Amino acid sequence: MKFNFHTHSTYSDGKNTIEQLAQKAIEENFEILGISDHGYVPFPSDWNAAELNIDKYFKEIDDIQQKYLGKIKLLKGVEADFVEGICNVDIYKKYNFDYIIGSVHYFPYKFENGIYFNFDTTEELFLKGLKQFFGNNTQKMIEKYYENVMEMIETGT
Repeated sequence: MKFNFHTHSTYSDGKNTIEQLAQKAIEENFEILGISDHGYVPFPSDWNAAELNIDKYFKEIDDIQQKYLGKIKLLKGVEADFVEGICNVDIYKKYNFDYIIGSVHYFPYKFENGIYFNFDTTEELFLKGLKQFFGNNTQKMIEKYYENVMEMIETGT
């Protein structure tokens, strides 16, 4: 059985529409495709949805599912960022997602321009954040990352 539960569309940082993703998955003989765009975060981000319109997102997935009924099963997912003390997956629990991917991309530290430090960034910004927030101590940064992952897992948020 071929499947993928981690797929981003143009709703966040993907390059293809949900329909294009479904068509390619059918072409490649996938049985299940989970659409899991990056969800909303309450601060500027290059890849998160500016504001994920859940109703529109669900309707588009449902419409495309109907169009390709019997050819593929589409699942409604979201990749929800956990940022210590700022946001977590709780905002999505009230919706009827098939699944939620919890992720940690950001540290709860802001640069002077208000942008949160994340490790999925340019080399220049990564090195700046490593120096500014962790004193160039890579081990300390890695430990903080895994502390956040564990907090997200343990609290279920």
